[in-house]
Amino acid sequence: MSHPRRCRCCGFLIAYLVLLFPVAASSSEDLQQASTGRPRIALIIDDLGYEYAAGRRAVTLPGPVACAVLPATPRGRQLAELAAQNGKEVLLHLPLQAQNYTGAVESGALLLDMSREQF
Repeated sequence: MSHPRRCRCCGFLIAYLVLLFPVAASSSEDLQQASTGRPRIALIIDDLGYEYAAGRRAVTLPGPVACAVLPATPRGRQLAELAAQNGKEVLLHLPLQAQNYTGAVESGALLLDMSREQF
């Protein structure tokens, strides 16, 4: 998928969400499985929102796949709604400006020079 250059701290956000995903189990059965001590893998499809066809394939994958949607993208809202209709967990992939990066950031990103009101 083609998209504008992403900031580096988005990787930290995704890593955090991957670690948090198994803890966020909602049913008691999920909680019991999570507490067995066996390794578990969380699958998150990232950067959805630019291309509808590729995004549609991702949100209709079978099984417990989470979908991370970029805000302010041409198909983000549509794909987030489709993912929810298909029973997928929908995550906000919020672009963040890195402290030491001065290049362009994606539309809708949180920027270092934003006021509280803008944030």
